[in-house]
Amino acid sequence: MIELTPEQWRDKLLVDLRGRRAVIDLNYRYYRGDHPLPWAPAEVGDAYRSFLKMARSNWCRLVVKAPSERLRPVGMRFSGGDATGDTETWETLWQGNRLDAECRMVHDSALIARRGFALVWPRGEGQTPSITPEHPSQVIVEFAPGDRRTRLAGLKTFDDVQSMQRFVTLWLPGAVYQWTAPLTTVTGVPLAWSGWNDEALNITEAADNPLGEVPLIEFVADPALVGEPMSELDGGVIDIQDRINKTILDRLVTSNFSSFPQKWATGLEIPTDPETKQPIEPFKNAVDRVFYNENPEGSFGSFEASDLAPYIKSVESDIQHLAAITRTPPHYLLGQSGAFPSGESLKSTETGLVAKVLERRDSFTESWEDVLRLALKAAGDPRSDDMAMSVLWKDPESRTQAEVMDAATKMQAVGVPYREILAFIGYSPTDISRLVEERKQDVADGLVPAAPAAAVPAA
Repeated sequence: MIELTPEQWRDKLLVDLRGRRAVIDLNYRYYRGDHPLPWAPAEVGDAYRSFLKMARSNWCRLVVKAPSERLRPVGMRFSGGDATGDTETWETLWQGNRLDAECRMVHDSALIARRGFALVWPRGEGQTPSITPEHPSQVIVEFAPGDRRTRLAGLKTFDDVQSMQRFVTLWLPGAVYQWTAPLTTVTGVPLAWSGWNDEALNITEAADNPLGEVPLIEFVADPALVGEPMSELDGGVIDIQDRINKTILDRLVTSNFSSFPQKWATGLEIPTDPETKQPIEPFKNAVDRVFYNENPEGSFGSFEASDLAPYIKSVESDIQHLAAITRTPPHYLLGQSGAFPSGESLKSTETGLVAKVLERRDSFTESWEDVLRLALKAAGDPRSDDMAMSVLWKDPESRTQAEVMDAATKMQAVGVPYREILAFIGYSPTDISRLVEERKQDVADGLVPAAPAAAVPAA
């Protein structure tokens, strides 16, 4: 394998990242509802053009949020540790970096733009390592050929519009390099790179990498052995969104111009304005007016209004296709005309979504484990070598409270440990630790009877 210089790595990764940005920008536009306007002939008038923005109806965000809202890490567990997780380490590394909220940005990036990223870096002696989400348009990781687990290099770049500077950081396993370059005011293209040094930020143009490995971790929702991973908006979702927008535009135009009965008359003599010589409208429609025609051979009638139902059915058909190819429950998109499923019917309609969430979760789990091992390494914790460490997630299935409590009661009856029952109910490892201590105190105070022996947690 050819060894690249830091400058060669920088230039290569910048080119590769630039090649990804078109898809990233497009997918984020659709996610936010900033779709391209539906097609319209160049000669259409202002009245038609006024409907173009109104025609955009954003289904792409819902397709992404349906799985995203069910992807919630709640704890971590080391090999040989408590089945409900290590709450102290979780609170330090995860909650200390506000990842309860910010992990969703990583997940959403992978679901929208094919990749999400997290950056791990030591803060200093005795301080919790930093874990931050990174935008896929600013960072890139290069893997060893044929090996997605070995990171050869990582790069982050961003522009400062106030100082008109572009900054680049390159991570190699043994070193970190940083550059800056001025941006042209016209094209935004760097003119020449120079070392980035900033004493206030403790930044130098070259330094050792204290972690000994690239600190950028990549998240992919739907990985592929060859080629690009897929996002939730790949595979025809954007095309269906465009079809929906076009049909809605047609409906708006039809509704405005031909959804009301238009009247016609024959045998009328149309007066003209003596000054402009233009025809004068003979009738003004109102509830207190009656049309009359003095010509005995004249007649009145009306054209039938356009039916909007076919447009609505066309949109519903496209939405059903969208639900099928994305495994999004139909009631999320259409509400089944007001009939919301419940019980076993709800579980049946959400089977595809739950299966998809579990697939995404498997992929994200490996990446979060890499992040946490790297953070433990940055903190000098020997458990960074624990390859059996795992991330715990909130159950993605929908269950009624009655179902959950009934199952929990039966689990207790057959001797399932108390902590496991609390985890099944949906409590996080942090909450379980608190509830166990509170339960012990309630028993000691005589507020509740002691639990059956099988359900009492070990002291």
